[in-house]
Amino acid sequence: MTLVLGLATAVFVADQLTKKWALARLDAVHPVVVIPDFFHLVLVMNPGVAFGIFAGVPPRWRWIVSLFSLTALALLGSLAFRLLPRGSLLARVAIGLVFGGAAGNLLDRWRFGAVVDFLD
Repeated sequence: MTLVLGLATAVFVADQLTKKWALARLDAVHPVVVIPDFFHLVLVMNPGVAFGIFAGVPPRWRWIVSLFSLTALALLGSLAFRLLPRGSLLARVAIGLVFGGAAGNLLDRWRFGAVVDFLD
């Protein structure tokens, strides 16, 4: 459990630091080309879920998206407690990575009403 919590914490902190950098340095109009015609850095505030699904939902209904995120985090936590005692190292690492990223996105939704995305 210590590995999972440590990794989730590290991912959460890295997630928030990179998003802080993106908010300070990037914008939605001027992408930073990393690999031409393949990979760019551009600031996007994603009010939807994965890949912008439900992004067109009216703002007064966006609390439902946050509820989905919170439910997913709770389910992941429940799954982790059941699997970790007999799970492999790979399972522990995977759960830690997903939990840290999900917690970072949930904090974004609470702070900004959307998830900060910047990898394109």
